[in-house]
Amino acid sequence: SISACGKAQQWAHALALFQGMRSHSVDPGAVTFSAVADALSKGACWATALQLLPEMQKQRLRPSMPFFGAVVAACEKGSCWEAALAVHQELPRQRMEPSLILYNATISALGRGQEWQRSLQLLAELRGKNKTSVVTLNAAMTSFARGQCWEAALQLLSEMQTGHGSVEPNTISFSTVMLACLKAGQWKLALSLHD
Repeated sequence: SISACGKAQQWAHALALFQGMRSHSVDPGAVTFSAVADALSKGACWATALQLLPEMQKQRLRPSMPFFGAVVAACEKGSCWEAALAVHQELPRQRMEPSLILYNATISALGRGQEWQRSLQLLAELRGKNKTSVVTLNAAMTSFARGQCWEAALQLLSEMQTGHGSVEPNTISFSTVMLACLKAGQWKLALSLHD
């Protein structure tokens, strides 16, 4: 099945099964589209994953949050932040509220593209909704670090440490900020975080 191929990271087989269904005039349902998108995300096949949305719309199928999450994950793994952001912004047009997982994946995609300012905007949206997690904040700090904005990463860690927002930092939080500081030549600051 397509889901099994996805779990085994055999995205090409999943896609072949999906295309085989279509060539035999079997219309895949929304769950099948989600399974294919998930398999494609494992292979970072973001362009193919993006093509699934118009196909679903053509069949008058409503995409689910797991479908959108898989497409954004494919974009993130394929280092295509523009597409990830476009998919994220498609959700309100579909009358859907992006989930925390989708926000996290979009922030990660923006980080890969060194788009830390856009990550900051999404983080602000989440904070306005009181919907953040340590994963969200770590993704934002990684985005800041990749964008060479160590000060913003350090500020976010400081906020976590002082209890602003009730999310406590973990090992990834500290490691991310330490690396950001080291890359910026702030080695004394990085060492102080180790204590």
